Amino acid sequence: MKAQKVYIMILAVLVLALISCQLSGEAGGDETQEPPTEQVEVLATETNTPLPTSTASPEPTETPIPTDTPTETPTPTETPTETPAPTATQQPVTVAQLDALLRDHGYTRQPFQGIGNYTVLRPGETGYAYTKDNWMEPVKVYDDGYVRFEVLNNLDSRASRMELKLEMLDELFPAEFMAELREAQEAYLETVGRAVSGTANELWPPPAQDFWRSMEGQYNVSNTTIGSYDVTFSLWFWQIECPEGYICWFPSFGDQVFLGQSSFVFYNIELWIAP
Repeated sequence: MKAQKVYIMILAVLVLALISCQLSGEAGGDETQEPPTEQVEVLATETNTPLPTSTASPEPTETPIPTDTPTETPTPTETPTETPAPTATQQPVTVAQLDALLRDHGYTRQPFQGIGNYTVLRPGETGYAYTKDNWMEPVKVYDDGYVRFEVLNNLDSRASRMELKLEMLDELFPAEFMAELREAQEAYLETVGRAVSGTANELWPPPAQDFWRSMEGQYNVSNTTIGSYDVTFSLWFWQIECPEGYICWFPSFGDQVFLGQSSFVFYNIELWIAP
């Protein structure tokens, strides 16, 4: 049994030896050849794709300051129209101004209370009668600003006689006022005749001590406002009486003689000015 095992081991060794010889013989007869290698050609092409940058987060940069400073809002070339300033209010004419005007035009003055010697038309007020060529067509001016322009109520001459006074006033009053005053006068004169009519607006009976028994009354009154002035148009009645046993006359009328009662009617424009 042991001989058999040895035999088998010897046989195995011989087989291995034989295989080893064959392998070594093949190795000695041929040159050793290295396996061929392939050359791999690497091509590089340009690309617009940027190379990857660092993945680190960039630090934030400051916002650049603009180099062009914004211009200011342009000023409009057309200047807005300014609201016109109100015109200066016309200062009222004063008594002193009218006094100087009348004197410059040849009028003289004397104290006045009423046509009659004892008649007081405006108690407590000081007035003057300015006369020129006819003492029966005066301008009555009071210190408190009351003014009365008076002419005889002759239908043929009352407008022209009053116009002589208005022409003086053109030098003192605004043109607009004078134009409206003339228009108002024309309208008024179309409504009244030679004599007074209706009830007196105001009546001053004869004072007891008046030798002439003078009586005055205002009729046909028309009030209006022109500009800043209150204006009154009216007819003024005046009556006197020659005492019994006397012969009376009017020097202003060519020494015209009268007996008993005699009366006159005047056309008046009244207005208020500054004292």
